[in-house]
Amino acid sequence: MHATLDVIQWVTDFADQAIVLPTSVCVLLFLLLSRCWETALAWTIAMGGVLAVMLVLKLGIGACGPALGAGALDSPSGHTASATMLYGGIATILFPRLSLTLRLMLAIAVALLFGASRIILHDHSLIEVLIGGIVGLGGLGIFMHLRGAGPTRLPRVWIMLVLAGIALLQHGHRMTVEHRIHSFATLRLRALICPGQLTIDR
Repeated sequence: MHATLDVIQWVTDFADQAIVLPTSVCVLLFLLLSRCWETALAWTIAMGGVLAVMLVLKLGIGACGPALGAGALDSPSGHTASATMLYGGIATILFPRLSLTLRLMLAIAVALLFGASRIILHDHSLIEVLIGGIVGLGGLGIFMHLRGAGPTRLPRVWIMLVLAGIALLQHGHRMTVEHRIHSFATLRLRALICPGQLTIDR
């Protein structure tokens, strides 16, 4: 059982912000250096949008979710959202000849993989990973729409080598960003925007 959980933790660590953030920045830099302006803008809007939406959801639900009868919804899965956008977006950039159907199937598979890992590890509930998956797929859809025809000249081999290097160096390092956001929402923001929840807690 412990060995299985170790494997699942190994998988879910690929969606940690320690990998997601530097990988996202590197993808953007490669696009800019390759003068793929339209795709770089689309990447910035889509990835930035996914992270921003998840931040707002985590703060809002963390502060007022219980008072609104959210039940099992406490903190939507940022791992699921960001990994779906990140890996789906990278596949779209590196393999532009993939059909739309294959891209969507790949993105859904990524969402299911990381979502399942979060549930098995008891880090999130089903509804939390569903929200994360929907946000990630929405961001990916926006990216696919805004990027237009996409870049034709990219150092794909170098991109894959650099991204593999980031994964190798950063895998296993876990940032505490999500936990800090949740703590801020429940301990401080709740008193500002949802004071009635404090009475309920008592």
